Amino acid sequence: ALHLAVANGHEGVIKLLLDAGANVEARDKKRQTPLHVAAARGSLSIVQQLVERGADPNGAQEDGRTALHIAALHSRLDVVQWLMRGGGADLDARDKYQATALHLATSQRHDEVIEMLAEAGGGVMLQ
Repeated sequence: ALHLAVANGHEGVIKLLLDAGANVEARDKKRQTPLHVAAARGSLSIVQQLVERGADPNGAQEDGRTALHIAALHSRLDVVQWLMRGGGADLDARDKYQATALHLATSQRHDEVIEMLAEAGGGVMLQ
């Protein structure tokens, strides 16, 4: 239910579910947490709410990607910025293919995300 509420951007429902004890770290069959879904959607307020409620910003889904990887891949600038600056994201986290968020942003030519991550020193050693 929490994944669905996040996917549809229903902030009031998300709050109700969390207040009722929904597991903020619940995993779907791809091992995605609600935070991964919110990062892909670009829902900054939901990302913030989930992290404030205990979601692990460095928790990885099945392919090893974290919320930062996902936000960078989808060019979600405000989410990338918040995860880097206040959300506790590891800029150098690598997925199962050894890619950092910077690698993924580069592969998609998301110039603003690339610049933001490079300036922050995230995965500067592109290998």
